[in-house]
Amino acid sequence: MDSYRLTQAESIREQRAAYRAANLEAIRAKGRHDSALYRQRHPETVAARKRADAAKFPERHMAAKLRHYYQLTLERYNSMLKEQDNACAICESPFDRATKGRTPHVDHDHATGAVRGILCNSCNAMLGRAGDNPATLLAAIAYLARPSPVA
Repeated sequence: MDSYRLTQAESIREQRAAYRAANLEAIRAKGRHDSALYRQRHPETVAARKRADAAKFPERHMAAKLRHYYQLTLERYNSMLKEQDNACAICESPFDRATKGRTPHVDHDHATGAVRGILCNSCNAMLGRAGDNPATLLAAIAYLARPSPVA
């Protein structure tokens, strides 16, 4: 380090702090811009890093997804699972993260974004295919309740 920096270290720190305080939003905007540019130029690297982080820190990854997509904390998600006895809110089948189709899925109202409950993949897909339309689901119930024609 040169002698000026050694003798003026405290003054330099104060100047930098004052600059940061005066230009904080511009500094943050530049950081966001640079990050976006990097993600745009290196999508494979970013995707690989995300996959590695998700594998290394699954709970943190899950918490981030819940917060991003549903504004739901991991604590609230876990309490909802507990309230539902770790089972689907519709068919009441127990969740099993190791079995495909038996993993928990957050069900939400697409119009408002409000979380309704936690469903298995099958029940979540059923609601989605019905367009979350109660009339469609009632028509399906009526169809299933009709007597089968004798062949």
